[in-house]
Parts: sequence; C-alpha cells; structure tokens
Amino acid sequence: MKKETISELTKMQLGDALFALMKEKPIEKISIREIANECGFPRSTFYYHFDDIYDLAAWFLASETVRCLRDGNGGHAILWGGSLLRLFESVKENYRMLRGVINSTSFWRISDSYCTRCVNAIAPDLMMVVPEAAAVDQEFLRFLTAFYGHSMLDVCVKWFRGDMTSEPGEMVALLDVIIKNNFLSTLQAYSLMPGLRIPLQVQNQNLHSIA
Repeated sequence: MKKETISELTKMQLGDALFALMKEKPIEKISIREIANECGFPRSTFYYHFDDIYDLAAWFLASETVRCLRDGNGGHAILWGGSLLRLFESVKENYRMLRGVINSTSFWRISDSYCTRCVNAIAPDLMMVVPEAAAVDQEFLRFLTAFYGHSMLDVCVKWFRGDMTSEPGEMVALLDVIIKNNFLSTLQAYSLMPGLRIPLQVQNQNLHSIA
C-alpha cells in the first residue's frame, strides 16, 4: 500500500475516533491521548499528522464535506444542486456526531481552517466541470468560492441549530436561487474585466490535503 494511502487511512481513523468521542462529551474535554488510545496509536502518530485536536476536527469535517459534495455530483464538488443536497442530507443524518462540534465554544476557531481546506478542494473541481470557472484566474475563483463557502457555512449552522425549519430539499432549492446563477454570472462578468484584480491574497496553504 502506498505511503500516501496509509497516511490518509491513519488520519481518517483519528477523525473517526474524535467524533465518536464527541458523541459522549464536548471537544474541549477530549484529550489527544484518548483519541490515540481509541485507534491503538501512540500520541506521536497524532502529532505527526496534526497540530492539535482543532486541526484534526477541521481536516475531518472538510474531508467529509468535500466527499458529500462530490458524491452528489458524480465525483466533482460544486456549490449547488445535487452536491448541496447530499451535504444537507448528510448533516441531518449525522446530527448526533456534528452536535458536539457545532455547539462547541471552539467551533469558530475551527471554521476558518475548515473553509480553507474546502476551498482548496472545491476550486479545482469547479475548474474541471464549470466552463465559466476555467475561464478566470485561479485567485479570483478561490476568492469567490471562499465568499460563498463562508456564507453557506453560516446558513448551514443556523439550519442545524433549528433557526430554519426547512427540509434539505427546500434549503437547496432556496440556495440554488441565490448561489448558482449569481456564481456563474459573476465568473462571466469577471472574465470580461481582465484588468481587475482582487486586492488581497486568498490562502492557498497545503493544509493536510483532502484531495
């Protein structure tokens, strides 16, 4: 088995262990030793892959998010339609597991790293399946993906906490109206303005790749 495959399997085991423990108690009360013991690993294995528990949580959530988005669209993650429906269905199916992190006082400490990891995986997928995305520079595509990604995270959290009572299909229908056409029209408009550049750097860090 390739070293990269073994590494990904190890990280998934650590992630599974963390979220199994989070069914029992909040993330702030879970130790790295507990996670390692759940997997039968020494603590050094954890630190080889992750900086701390929050780093692991962000990686695992991003991995599962991208997997759902890809499953809903034939292997490529996009931000609307079947991809989004599969994500909302998964959130509903895994309520008990997700409750421990979303209701955590540390959730927003995780969210930036989580969103960056998602953008790192989603933007290349968009370039492969959305012609308008392939026509703009990668920096702007990442900026636009991050903009909608952070907005969708906030909506999804409010929905999860019960502030919105719609079923997954209803939420996706609403978000499709807001996101899909606006996302595509923004890409088209930007492609007609070759001198325009965004005045900031969107993070493009190698954060334990989830590809």
